[in-house]
Amino acid sequence: MISKALPPDLQKRFRQAVADPELLSLGQHVALLNTRLFQLLEELGKPHADIAGIRAAKVEFLRAMASKDQEALNAATSIMLREIDGTRDEGEHWLKIDAVVDSVRRLVDSIHKHQVQTAQILTLAQAQALFFGVSQLVRKGLVGLAAQATDERMKRAVQRTLQMIAEGLQHIATVQSAPIVADHQIAGSVQ
Repeated sequence: MISKALPPDLQKRFRQAVADPELLSLGQHVALLNTRLFQLLEELGKPHADIAGIRAAKVEFLRAMASKDQEALNAATSIMLREIDGTRDEGEHWLKIDAVVDSVRRLVDSIHKHQVQTAQILTLAQAQALFFGVSQLVRKGLVGLAAQATDERMKRAVQRTLQMIAEGLQHIATVQSAPIVADHQIAGSVQ
């Protein structure tokens, strides 16, 4: 799992992000990016350099220059350069933040696109419900027509039509567990 590779302080944030109900289906990836984003944002509040360390190195450098001690001057220069190199470039840091934000945006766009595509597909249960609803409307309409029929010839024609529809629906229904519309439900309703 991704969280085990993170330092302990980031593992807690990662678990919180994964548990967040607002995150989308690719929760672990979004959570990891959010964790990194929080880490980068927290670093913004930290000092850019250890000013006390740079000042101490400067004092040692000036002492070494005053004493003309080349070895002490080299050591003080090395310490001062190390302290200066430890500073963080704010612009570079914002580029990292921007890259993480862009990654989150692309991932969320991808998730949204997938959700839109899957929302356009009917599930089997939805298709069955729609199919059953349409067949019930057709049945109800034909039963009503049969009830209004005044002669036997018209009633038999409606009954044959209902029987044909029932057989066609049974043929179309591919789910074996429960037929969508049983023959006797349609044909029997005209009699």
